[in-house]
Amino acid sequence: MYHDEIFENALRDVKEENYKALKKEISSMELAIDKFLKIIFECSSSRAERDFNVSSI
Repeated sequence: MYHDEIFENALRDVKEENYKALKKEISSMELAIDKFLKIIFECSSSRAERDFNVSSI
């Protein structure tokens, strides 16, 4: 029974570490996507202002 507790604790620790690593990777991907979208939308809004002679609000 003692070995089962050790195994379960080790398994839980590994799952927690994997979960933390996954959260970190997802947040870095989220930042990269946000940066990409910001660049795209700023570029398209600047182009629209120039082409249609409209100022941003």
